[in-house]
Amino acid sequence: VHVCNPPMRSRPAAVGIPVAGADTRVVDLETGTREMPFNEPGEIITSGPQLMTGYLNLPEESARALRVLDGRTWMFTGDVGFMDEEGYVHVCDRAKDMLIVGGYKVFSVEIEDKLKQLDCIAQSAVIGTPDTARPGNDIVNLYVELTPIARALDPDEVRAGILAFCREHMAPYKVPKQVILIEQIPVTALAKIDKKALRATKVRIHADIVRLKPDLRATLPWVRIHADAVRLKPDLRATLPWVRIHADIVRMNPDPRQEMCG
Repeated sequence: VHVCNPPMRSRPAAVGIPVAGADTRVVDLETGTREMPFNEPGEIITSGPQLMTGYLNLPEESARALRVLDGRTWMFTGDVGFMDEEGYVHVCDRAKDMLIVGGYKVFSVEIEDKLKQLDCIAQSAVIGTPDTARPGNDIVNLYVELTPIARALDPDEVRAGILAFCREHMAPYKVPKQVILIEQIPVTALAKIDKKALRATKVRIHADIVRLKPDLRATLPWVRIHADAVRLKPDLRATLPWVRIHADIVRMNPDPRQEMCG
């Protein structure tokens, strides 16, 4: 623990101010050596007597988390956040979940929180994939678990409604490029969204990958692909037996499915 909200002065939007003896900074994500100005996001790091000595039997992870800066050992928390003028620390996202789109930082949790306003969404998760057309940038992919009522609706209409909401309430660079409907968002043992599992399920459906013929793309815009087809790990198949992959998926006959995914 290196921050906490002081009694009678807590701020709901902040995780608190540095505790006594702890030095907390926000540094740039690229080098981890430049301290960021107030209200500018970066990685939260801390130094002090509360630091751990390292992860048990994980030397590489320990070396990444514990680094020497200005002659002192600092723990790089992996949290992206900022510090305001009064010293309160605000957490925006996990560093590994932050996306870069057109040079702008996109925080996945910001998009996910905004989408909680939609009644059709039970849970959502944003995953970034490299944008090969623009090196150094990411593509915003939105995974959505629908509510039971929304599952009875036309999936294309639901998708269109979600995108319309995003365009109205978000900056253009934050709007998802793909909306992928799945049966269930995987969660960890602590009931947190398991983005590692989602990343394992991410498959780019492209004509060259699934050998999708042009005439089929026109007549079958969505194809339902079984977990085996997207090569999910065995332990994930129980929680994600079906994955709806955007751009070429749902409602296929067995024969063309084999032709496309073989």
